[in-house]
Amino acid sequence: MRDSLRLCCGIGLCFMAVLLMFAAPASAAVLNLNFGESSSGQEINNGETWNNLIGSSGTTGSLQYSDSSAATGISATQSVGAGGGNNSNDANGAGYVTGLDSVTTSLLFANVGASRTITATVSGLAVGSLWDVDLYGGLSSYAATNYTFGVNGSSQTMNRVALYNTHAPLPFTGVAANSSGEIVISVGPGSVGNATKAIEGASLTYVSGPIIGSGGDPDPDWNGNAMQLWLKADDGVEKSAGVAAGDGETVQYWRDKSNNTYDATQSNSGKRPKFVASAHYGKPALEFDGGDDFLDLGDVLDQEKNDFTIFTVFSSPFRSVSENERLLAKASGSDKYETCIFREGHSSIDEGMYIFYGDGSNSGYAGGVGGDYSKLLDGSLHISTSVVDFEDTISQYLDGGTPATADISHITGSQSNSSSLCIGASSSGSYTFQGQIAEILMYQAALSDSDRQAVESYLMTKYAPEPSALVLALFGLIGLLGRARRRRSDQGN
Repeated sequence: MRDSLRLCCGIGLCFMAVLLMFAAPASAAVLNLNFGESSSGQEINNGETWNNLIGSSGTTGSLQYSDSSAATGISATQSVGAGGGNNSNDANGAGYVTGLDSVTTSLLFANVGASRTITATVSGLAVGSLWDVDLYGGLSSYAATNYTFGVNGSSQTMNRVALYNTHAPLPFTGVAANSSGEIVISVGPGSVGNATKAIEGASLTYVSGPIIGSGGDPDPDWNGNAMQLWLKADDGVEKSAGVAAGDGETVQYWRDKSNNTYDATQSNSGKRPKFVASAHYGKPALEFDGGDDFLDLGDVLDQEKNDFTIFTVFSSPFRSVSENERLLAKASGSDKYETCIFREGHSSIDEGMYIFYGDGSNSGYAGGVGGDYSKLLDGSLHISTSVVDFEDTISQYLDGGTPATADISHITGSQSNSSSLCIGASSSGSYTFQGQIAEILMYQAALSDSDRQAVESYLMTKYAPEPSALVLALFGLIGLLGRARRRRSDQGN
């Protein structure tokens, strides 16, 4: 594991370094880009000063938050290809107006013809910060033309006149600022003719910062509390209520550090794991004996029809047994999710790490990664990452490598049972795990590759800090530059 971590942590380390290069947004939640319409959605035709934006020129506008505070460090630039100015007689141009809503310079999309696309780039955002983007407006002049509206690679098509008549916002949900700290908004081309004021306003509503906070640890507030569970052996391990466990002492409580307080506990003193103060690289872990040790969270965290991701940092000593062991499990028959180590002797499944998932009627699994005992059961720390993309794909990673995947489109029901969520055993307390667990994180989201890698990088940096983080960050940064950051918008609470 040590070698594999060294090979793959450079990119993740660099991603974390880039996160820290950009300032977080101001405290106000809504950033207004007034493209020529008031915040109330009414046309403003008097007192405007119109300015042409011709050809490939660009213009920069100053932005404000909805509470009138300055958008410090954030800027917006609008540009257009070849074309004329911004009035109804000049085709394929764009313009901007001054004096709207106390904004020194506001932006306006205008005259987007059949061969033109106009873009506005908002810069200076925190890399990986999440925003909901709404576009609105559209003067009812000219033909009822369909236009393509795009934000950071995602697109929607809407009729310009319909957009104007309803003033309905065109939402792009959970847009992530790319690896340059930018969100790029585009409109056009239209199917026919010109479109004065194809879009007249936009707002960016701040959702959250990057999944890894400025201090280098996961942010429990990320994406509306998408983090559902965070157990880490270096914080919140207690031998009794309120009393921290010492080296070699048994653990009654493992406190959840997410915003949910889903604490893991064991009332039976004979079934408690042991706290190891310095397990790997001086970091602590909980040691499970493989006999009857486990922790119980109770009947919590059914995933229903949601996507989710589970990270587990563990180690397991070499031995040869014909059995399988659960690191984490909430299961009742095929209604379940479980992360497991399967060992030799099973009739139909190869050795290795697995994620099992089902809705009570159907089930699926992905795994077989790291199945060689010399790679999996070597006493070194490993990172298991299990990703469930509902009605699509289930993926199991080991140490950030190539995942095992499976189609789970046949699983359409709700994952919900009355069983306990257990750490180190199945929900019934069987299939117990032998080895150490240092950290567990669960998110209600099928994390994008960049978010998954950011969390894995945090874990790799924490538990396998060799070689030099600076060298790895520099090499990783070279590979990261220019790579667009994609992110699933389905990050529900």
